[in-house]
Amino acid sequence: METFAVFIAVLPKDAIESVRDFANELYKCVTYYFYYDPVTLTGAWVVEKHGQSLQALEQVGPDEDSGWNLRGQTITFLNLDQFRESTQDIDMGQTIAKRHNGSFVVAQSLMQCQDYMYSPMYAVSIGSFVTLPEMFQLCFVVPKSPLKSIFAILSDPFDLYCWGAFLLTICMVAVLLSLFGESYRRYNVGLVFLELVMHALNGPSHRFYGRFEVRLVGLFMVMNIVLLSCYQSLIISLMSSDRYEPELETIEQINDTCWFQRDVFVQSLGYRFKNTLYTYESYGSYETIWSNKICQMVMCSDLSTGHMLIETQSNSFDDTDGRR
Repeated sequence: METFAVFIAVLPKDAIESVRDFANELYKCVTYYFYYDPVTLTGAWVVEKHGQSLQALEQVGPDEDSGWNLRGQTITFLNLDQFRESTQDIDMGQTIAKRHNGSFVVAQSLMQCQDYMYSPMYAVSIGSFVTLPEMFQLCFVVPKSPLKSIFAILSDPFDLYCWGAFLLTICMVAVLLSLFGESYRRYNVGLVFLELVMHALNGPSHRFYGRFEVRLVGLFMVMNIVLLSCYQSLIISLMSSDRYEPELETIEQINDTCWFQRDVFVQSLGYRFKNTLYTYESYGSYETIWSNKICQMVMCSDLSTGHMLIETQSNSFDDTDGRR
């Protein structure tokens, strides 16, 4: 474990006491003193932490019996990313302190002295560490998709190609019946098409004549029975739970749908969105934000934050609230 210096003083031996009092007022964390003899220029290190003198620097090093010995010192860790799960960092710090004769604590604020910290940004250079690039992410907070309408749910069991094939089949049967049917020959194709649609919904409405007409309509009704049976079973299962519109999953969808607040730092990273807000407004709740298609881009470092629920005014974390 490496301790990072906040203040290093190199001074003659007779001036260390006066400088120490002044340094303790300005630097509350760790101060390193190297005091030397002005004649021989030989000197030694003294470390002060939280106003208390520790061992000389040459004594804080590898020990022949126990390796690196902290000699009861406390390792302080600060996590600057509120969205990061720090359980592994805390366990690692506790393990290091336990194995090397020390203790471990977690700092609660930036104003508290710390030995090392985690920051998602490269803005802090003293005692900081960051995750590898493949573990560092930018996450989008996007609106929760609205509920599907009843008409969208009714069309969900079959895709566009199935509905198209069904309509094409009705058109072909209508053309054949209007050309070669015994009773349908006197009707045009449009009326025969509407009649076949009514057959599919309610069944035949009159008696058919001729072998060709009876067999063709019979095959058409058998096809309708199979399709309607499948459709009925699928629509019952789909309507038993809430159905939502597709989520915003790609950058293109987010860029075309969302509105982002103007952020100079985000623009400096190369992110320039299609829809940008240049004024700040108070929306009051997440429901209002989502209804206005307001999105955010935040930093995240764990895959667990890729999809998470956001608490709304209902103070619950169910599926109707939101998703990150």
